[in-house]
Amino acid sequence: AMSACCTALAPWPWSSESARRTLRRVVVVHRHGARLPTKPPPPLDNSFPHDPGFWRVAAGNLSPQGAEQLRQLGLLFHNRYIEEAGLLHPLETSATGAACSDVCDAAVGVSAYSSSTQRTIQSAWSFVGGLLPSSPVLFGDLGDASLALRSARARAVPVFVESGRRLFHGWQEGKDEYAA
Repeated sequence: AMSACCTALAPWPWSSESARRTLRRVVVVHRHGARLPTKPPPPLDNSFPHDPGFWRVAAGNLSPQGAEQLRQLGLLFHNRYIEEAGLLHPLETSATGAACSDVCDAAVGVSAYSSSTQRTIQSAWSFVGGLLPSSPVLFGDLGDASLALRSARARAVPVFVESGRRLFHGWQEGKDEYAA
């Protein structure tokens, strides 16, 4: 499985042969960045607050370090696909027909999907902030058919958020079907 996965990767830096290819899609599947613990620390551990109110609100949330991890990953993709390889180009016209010349117009071709937890939504937002730092982000439900159009008109990146657990966690309901 690993060799089949990796044979599709072009050498880096891009060779003249691979530069003639057309990038159709990049799919990044990633878990959230570093998060806060899900339960309070032991009594003598002062690395996190012991206040129960803190843990009711923040347990398991994305940490500032986790947000920065994902922003840096997005920046890495920005440098690789936009700056170095020139594979994600600004669009000549936006969805509204107005002339475009800014890198943020590349947002029309980018979308993100997230489960509904704070840490995954914030992770997606942080990644997009590194990938396309000057692009706005619009959030909407996974079933919101108008989100892509609204985002294209606004030259924004849509972040589709699952309501419930069907997109990323639905396999757990019928996991016996996935067993080999």
